[in-house]
Amino acid sequence: ECGRLGGIGAFTVVDIARVEPRDLGNNWLLAAGSVGASRAELACSALHELNEAVEGAFVEESTRTLLDARPEFFKAFTLVIATQECEQTLVKLDEVCRREGVPLLAARSYGLLGSLRVSKSEHCVVEAKPDSEVEDLRLHSPWEELEAFVREFRLGELDDATHAHVPFAVLLVQAMQEYKASNNGELPKTSKEKAAVKDALRQLGRRIDQENVREAVAGAYKAWTVVSIPSDLRALLEVASTVGTAPDAPQFWLLAAALGRFVEKEGNGRLPLEGSIPDMTSTTEFYLKLQRIYQDKARADAEAVLGHARSILVEAGVSPESIQYDTVRVFCKNAHHLSVTRYRTLAEETGSETCDVEAVGKLLASEDSVLNASAYVLLRSCDKFEESYNRLPGVFDSEIDEDVSRLKSIAASLLTQCYGVNNAGVDEDLLCEVVRFGGSELHAVASVMGGIAAQEAIKLLTCQFVPLAGTLIYNAINSTSTVITL
Repeated sequence: ECGRLGGIGAFTVVDIARVEPRDLGNNWLLAAGSVGASRAELACSALHELNEAVEGAFVEESTRTLLDARPEFFKAFTLVIATQECEQTLVKLDEVCRREGVPLLAARSYGLLGSLRVSKSEHCVVEAKPDSEVEDLRLHSPWEELEAFVREFRLGELDDATHAHVPFAVLLVQAMQEYKASNNGELPKTSKEKAAVKDALRQLGRRIDQENVREAVAGAYKAWTVVSIPSDLRALLEVASTVGTAPDAPQFWLLAAALGRFVEKEGNGRLPLEGSIPDMTSTTEFYLKLQRIYQDKARADAEAVLGHARSILVEAGVSPESIQYDTVRVFCKNAHHLSVTRYRTLAEETGSETCDVEAVGKLLASEDSVLNASAYVLLRSCDKFEESYNRLPGVFDSEIDEDVSRLKSIAASLLTQCYGVNNAGVDEDLLCEVVRFGGSELHAVASVMGGIAAQEAIKLLTCQFVPLAGTLIYNAINSTSTVITL
C-alpha cells in the first residue's frame, strides 16, 4: 500500500528474507510459486507493475545490518517507512534518521492489532486543510476600499430589483456602522443586542423572504465576531521572532517571523486577510467588485509580509530574492492554521527514565481506552518477549499456556518499571488473544495499516494536512483506533 503511492519518484525495498509459505497468506503481491525467492526482489517487481512511473530498487540486507555497517545508507531517502521491525531496531533506526534529517514512519500489523508512529524532530505544515475554515470578512471594521464600496449603496434610493441584489456583506457593514454609531462604537455583545440587530436587518426587506436579507440575518454573527489569533499560533509567532531571523532559518520559520512583524505593525494585531468571500445573492457586477476588493486587500497584506521577510533576509546577510511572492501568498492564505508538530524520539518514549509515567496509567484506568492502551503495552511486551526467547509469543502451539504466563509477567514488569503502574494491568482477554496471534500478519489488518501509513506518508512528503502526533493503535477486534501521545 505504501510503496505504490502516487507522486513518488523512486522507492527502495530493504528485506533480507526469502519467501516462506506463511508470507503467501499476508502478501497478495506474492504468488504460490515464489516460495524460496527473494522477498525484496519480488515485492519491488510487483510494486513497479502497480505504478510504472516510479523507479524501484531492492536491497537484500536486514535493517539491523545496514544500521550497524552502513547507517549513511538512509541519508539518501526523503522518507523511511519501517514495517514489522522490533522496538530495538526502531529505536536505533530513529536515531540514525534524526541525525540525517529523514522522517521515519514505523508501521506494524500484529494479528488483529496494528500500530503506526511518525518520528521526526519537527514537522511544519502550511496547508493544513482543516475541516472548517476561518471566515474573516472584517465586516465589523472595514478598511478604506470596502467602506467606500459600501457607501455606494444608498438603500432607500434603490429600485426593488437592485435592492434585492445588494450583497449581504454590504447590509451587514451598514447595520454594524449604524449600531456602533448609537452605542459608543461597541459591537453587540448580549443576546438581546444581537437579536435587535437581526430585527433591524429584517426590516430592510421589501418583500417577504427577500433572499439577500435572509442571508444577512443568517450570517449576522459574521458582523460582530472578531477573529482573534489562536493561543498556539501566538506561541508559534513568539518562537519565530528569534528562530526565524537566523541566517540558516528554514523558510517556514522565516515566513512566520515576517508574519509576526506584520501582526505587530500593519495588521494591528490581526493576521493577513485570506481574501475569499462566500457565495451570496448579488448581481455579477456587485459580486465581482466586492471580490476584487477582498483580493486586493489580501494581496496588499501578503506584499507587506513579503517586505518583512526580505528585510529579515537582508538583516541576516542573505539575498532577499530567495523568497517570492507566490510562496508568501500561500503562507498568508493559510496563516490561521499553521502547524508545528514536534515528536519525542522513540528512545525517549520507550526508555524507563524518559517515558511518560502518567499517561499509560490514565489510559489503562479509563474504560474507554483500556483495551487499546493494553494493546500498546502488549505490542511492546511482545518485543521484549522476543528479546528474551528469540521468538514471538504463541509461535508454538505446545507452549501457548506458558507463553500467556510469560507475556503477562513481562507486561506487568513493563508497567511497573517503565510506567510506575502497580494497581492496574492489561486486559486479560486481549493478552490471551495476542498470544494466540502468534506474531501473524493478517492481510485484512495489514491492508488497513498500509492505507493509513500511505496517508501519513503523503502528509509528511507534501507537508499538507497535519500528521499523527502520537502512536496510532488500530484494534480490528472491536473496530476502534486510538492515538496515544506519550
